[in-house]
Amino acid sequence: MTARERKVLQKHMKSVTHQILEEPIKQLKYMGSNQKSEDELELFKDIFGLELHEES
Repeated sequence: MTARERKVLQKHMKSVTHQILEEPIKQLKYMGSNQKSEDELELFKDIFGLELHEES
């Protein structure tokens, strides 16, 4: 694979990744701003194996 082909492939992979993650990130931001969404945040954390840190 040439350097140009790698660059094009990386650009497309970045675009696909962005498209896949766009809606889940929007939903997570909404849940983070909504006090009633503690259970949803916990589920998100469990599904993706994350530790969410609360701001002080």
